[in-house]
Amino acid sequence: MGTPTAEQIEVLRAYAKEHGRTWKADLNRDWMTGKACGPLQQIRNQLGPSWLVRFSLKPQAAGSDFRGKNESKP
Repeated sequence: MGTPTAEQIEVLRAYAKEHGRTWKADLNRDWMTGKACGPLQQIRNQLGPSWLVRFSLKPQAAGSDFRGKNESKP
């Protein structure tokens, strides 16, 4: 698995803002039904649906990135 780019994080933030607290479930449904397109579909193709479960948009400690909660740095 990888790490989303800054641009991908902004796309995810915009989606989350639009969909509210259920944004992850909504995005996963959109991914599975083919409703997501463009950058959102690119994120699914690059990182995979299981990555979304561990991902958090909450700010991390200084110097960290937006890896999944259980994903360690190389």
